[in-house]
Amino acid sequence: NDILVSADIIEEILVAAEANKEDFSMEIERIDMIELAQRVASKVKLMIGKRKIKMITYLPKQKNLIANGNRRYIEFAIYELLENAVSYTEKGYVSIGLGIENGACVVRIADSGIGIPPGSVRKIFNKFFRARNAQAHKDGMGLGLYLVKKIIDSHPGASIKVESSSAKKGTVFAIRLPI
Repeated sequence: NDILVSADIIEEILVAAEANKEDFSMEIERIDMIELAQRVASKVKLMIGKRKIKMITYLPKQKNLIANGNRRYIEFAIYELLENAVSYTEKGYVSIGLGIENGACVVRIADSGIGIPPGSVRKIFNKFFRARNAQAHKDGMGLGLYLVKKIIDSHPGASIKVESSSAKKGTVFAIRLPI
């Protein structure tokens, strides 16, 4: 588990350095989102370990769901959202769901954690911002969600938003990727 944490920290530092370059760009490719979601969910299950959190995956019945994006960065963004979900959930669940809505692949990351206070929702993607209730729960610098937003916004036709959140009732993030 310590090795996994160290690898995650190194990856976050590398992504932060790359994403903050003036000429940040990436190669767009076809991504099998079902395979990617399963791989990320497996990593998250290892991170959860023996905690009282259930990792739930909602995958479509079709054999594959292909989206356009950069595999490494999309995987980083999804993992970062799930890692946050686990960090801010004492017990309950974290989930990843995939689907097609209005011609786009939608990835939803949800949890039953501490939620985000309503006044903080519009600020959570700001560099170094941490909601007041998050400061009591986890070490962090307020870079994770900033990087996720920067990465998603760097993908043509992609977007991320907080679909729902309330204090003590969890959070739902939705990433839209072109298919």
